Amino acid sequence: MHDNRDQHTWQGYLLCEAALAAAEADCGLIPREAAEAIIAQADCAHIDLALVAQESGRTRHAMMPIIRALSAACGEQAGGYVHWGATTQNIRQSAEMLELRGFHRWLCHSFAQVLTRLSELADAHRATLCAGRSHGLHAIPTTFGHLVASWLSAGTQWADHLHASGAEALRAQLGGAVGTLASFGEHGMAVMNGFRGELLDKVLGYNGHATAYSAIGEPISDFDRDVEALLEIPGVVRAMPFVEAQVMASSVRANSGALVR
Repeated sequence: MHDNRDQHTWQGYLLCEAALAAAEADCGLIPREAAEAIIAQADCAHIDLALVAQESGRTRHAMMPIIRALSAACGEQAGGYVHWGATTQNIRQSAEMLELRGFHRWLCHSFAQVLTRLSELADAHRATLCAGRSHGLHAIPTTFGHLVASWLSAGTQWADHLHASGAEALRAQLGGAVGTLASFGEHGMAVMNGFRGELLDKVLGYNGHATAYSAIGEPISDFDRDVEALLEIPGVVRAMPFVEAQVMASSVRANSGALVR
């Protein structure tokens, strides 16, 4: 048996394996055809999750069952290139980074909502009198709006630090055996940089190689049909629908247009 948390974790492993295969194919380390097969199959929809759960319980290993299942799904020829040159720690920690980045985005969004509410309260109560406080005692009067504005000022600074912390601290990891990149030969640095780019730009940023829009500017109504049509194009290994819209983002300091996907 497995639950949604297991499936979410396994999907993270699969995304990392797909990113690794793409980076290695770009460097000529594995055949392009093998990488395309790995990328196409790196989805829980193509994996026998019941068997993965059973093998995970039997072997007590977090990753080998999902790696073997992906290899089997890719076929004998392409399957031999799954996890090529990497260690389980590389994939596992990078997948954990994906989960942490997802949580970091949610946290930044939630904190922004708190700041928006504080801004509304500060404006609504700019003239609402309340007792000031000094050393835990009542002091001269102030306004509740001024008090909330002080919270907002500090919160805005912390929001800036919180937003910056994600890019600095949450990084993909790839070092191969004992972390020397030796298993990738002369392509070590290129594979490492390509792996990180695949994960952060294409997976987390949802920046594919091409984007298809409706010719008449209206939302696409039957995206399942269009995704199937795109996947029939030679060279296309993955296609996914998404919602995109322009919004106005505002803060205490400024307003700016933004694109939301």
